[in-house]
Amino acid sequence: MTTLFQITSGTLVAFFLYYGMDVRRKDGAADFVAHTWQTLMKLCSFSLVGGFVWVTLSVPEVSASDWLDLAIMASGTVFVTAAKNALGRAHTFTGQSLAVFRMMCAS
Repeated sequence: MTTLFQITSGTLVAFFLYYGMDVRRKDGAADFVAHTWQTLMKLCSFSLVGGFVWVTLSVPEVSASDWLDLAIMASGTVFVTAAKNALGRAHTFTGQSLAVFRMMCAS
């Protein structure tokens, strides 16, 4: 059961890193906070993900609350993925914004 938990966690981490932690600078992005603060945010974000991976790999036994926590993480990952897909090119990392913002909303 622990192996299934770890595989599921690893899959969610991969999706989150791909969709939620897109730290690349987009074309046309402008800083609205100093680059130093953005770097600190990126380091803290990746260290939190690393802490999650470490905890996941060091769990000797998986309980029902661990599965519940994983389900909550899965719902958050789905939310982040949906948000990034909805924003499309308008998605930027924290501390950046598009210099020219055009987004069309369908009603």
